[in-house]
Order: sequence, then C-alpha cells, then structure tokens
Amino acid sequence: MNSIGIHVHKLQSNLLYHGIHKDNYYLYLKEMEFRFNNRNSDIFREMFEIIYR
Repeated sequence: MNSIGIHVHKLQSNLLYHGIHKDNYYLYLKEMEFRFNNRNSDIFREMFEIIYR
C-alpha cells in the first residue's frame, strides 16, 4: 500500500470511528488537508496569520 493509500485508509477509519456527519465531511477533509500541508510548521501561527490578515 502506498503512502496515499495509507492516508486514505486512515481518513476513512477516522470517519467511521469519530462519526463525522456528511454535512461536515468537506470541512473535515479541508482541515486534514491543511494539517498535512502545514505539518512542519506552527499551525497556531499559520491560523493566526490567516484569521488576522
């Protein structure tokens, strides 16, 4: 299984375990995308800059 397959499997298992509602699925997916893309930086600082521009 490649790394993308592992991430998809983890996302699917998290959705089943945490019970993400289908109306919130898009936001949940975008949050996971943001966290993955900013995994090597300070997420709090990134969010602060986005909110208070």
